[in-house]
Amino acid sequence: MNEPYYLGVTTLYGATILVTILCAAIGRSKWQPQQRRLAKLCRAFGLAVAIVGFFGTASGLLIAISIRTATYITESDRALVFNRGLAGAGYNFLFSFAISLTAFLVARRSSRQHGRATPGTVQAEAPQGMEGAAEVDFEK
Repeated sequence: MNEPYYLGVTTLYGATILVTILCAAIGRSKWQPQQRRLAKLCRAFGLAVAIVGFFGTASGLLIAISIRTATYITESDRALVFNRGLAGAGYNFLFSFAISLTAFLVARRSSRQHGRATPGTVQAEAPQGMEGAAEVDFEK
């Protein structure tokens, strides 16, 4: 891989972490007007991190598998490249999974909080005659 790729992935991961923290902070401060839009942004960043993490994991595994058939390097170099490929795949999977799962959970919580009634709003009541419909006698 090259440095622009690593710079782009690091920037994407950092932006996702910042958006996730911002989404969680806004969800706790009850600043409702921007919450749904920020939850969508958080979900989009989480999806982007998951996709980049998948490609990073796949490339690490491909490096690890392809080096086993190489004939032009020594056995110690082959083992070193194989281990680095597996380590890279593991790191990509763990980091992307942790960051994207956190972003998805925070976005879900924020979007659910947006739909809830706040203390100053009026909630719908059950129609008359339906008050006891949900009561069940379990003592029988």
